[in-house]
Amino acid sequence: MDIKKQLKKHFNFSFEKEYLSFLEKQNGLFLYESDIYCEIPFDVDDGFISFVELFGLDLDNENQDLKTQNQELKGEIKSIKKPFFLGEDGGGNFYLQDMDSFKIYYWDRTLIHMDTNYTFKEEIGNLYFVCDGFERFLKLINKYTKGE
Repeated sequence: MDIKKQLKKHFNFSFEKEYLSFLEKQNGLFLYESDIYCEIPFDVDDGFISFVELFGLDLDNENQDLKTQNQELKGEIKSIKKPFFLGEDGGGNFYLQDMDSFKIYYWDRTLIHMDTNYTFKEEIGNLYFVCDGFERFLKLINKYTKGE
C-alpha cells in the first residue's frame, strides 16, 4: 500500500504533495546523535525552538509513529479544527500542521516558553506560528541543523 493510501486510511485529511514525497523518501527524520541538533531561530526567551524529529508511518517505536502520536494527542488542541502532529522538539513539545491552512505551528505543551513576550499575530494560546507549509518547514530544519 502506498503512503497516500495509508494516510487516507487513518486520517481524513488532504496532504501537501511535498509532505507525501517526504514520507515516501524518508518516512521520518530523527536527530538523535549527541553531535547533531537543530535550533530554529524564534522570538522566545532563549532565541530558538528546538527540533528533534518528524514522525514516520508504521514505525515500531510508537513515540515516533504518526498514527500513535496523532491518536494520543487528538483532542488536546481546541483552537485548530484539524491539527496533524508532525514531529517534536525532544522535550514534550510538538510541531503540528493546521490541515485547513497548512500552516505549521509549534505547540509549547510543557509551557517551557511561558514567560516569553511572544507577539506574533498568529499566536493561539501556547501555539506559535512557525511557517506556511511543509516545504518551508523542511527548509528551516535543513538550514538550522548543525553537526555531522
